[in-house]
Amino acid sequence: MPKALIRTDVVEKAKQKVLGWIETLAAFETIGPVERAQFHQFLYPEVDVLPRSEERPTSLTRNKDQIFRSVKNFYPETIAYVGGHAGAFVDADLPKVLKQSDVVGQWADNSLVELAPRLGLGDARVSVGKDPKKGYYLSVYDSWDFRSGPGHSGSGLALDRAIAERLGKGFNVYDRFYFEPEKRADGTLSIPSTFAVKK
Repeated sequence: MPKALIRTDVVEKAKQKVLGWIETLAAFETIGPVERAQFHQFLYPEVDVLPRSEERPTSLTRNKDQIFRSVKNFYPETIAYVGGHAGAFVDADLPKVLKQSDVVGQWADNSLVELAPRLGLGDARVSVGKDPKKGYYLSVYDSWDFRSGPGHSGSGLALDRAIAERLGKGFNVYDRFYFEPEKRADGTLSIPSTFAVKK
């Protein structure tokens, strides 16, 4: 049956069933507060469950009215790019996508790459950029839908996934974390090992 032909009361009843599973998982701490909020946002896209991001990707030229959500409030007070030795970068190379091969050392628990999956951002893209007014930043972008959330990993929502995918609407997450770069002797710039999150 086409989505538009499903009765409103049936849609709402199905949403409540999925939310019931979500609340149960949250109560048993199988999913965290951010994942709970993401599921609610998915099922009720017309409500600002997650705040709208004040930033947007610079590469986005089409559909300037597109909404991006923010999960910055769920990040800890301080974060790291990797922790330990961060990769150098040249200003002329911006923007670039940062990859694990660009750095030396282990990924710290509070690094963006480690934090993103724990915040429901399974395939997040971490990039470095520069705003002409605000300076350098690390950005995190992800496209969230029910399939990319905890429901795909056997968390107890598998039976409702087919329903939820017809009921909800995916959304985009985009956050920026501004930092002061460290200048090296050779003139290259380095991302600080750890810096505070401005929420």
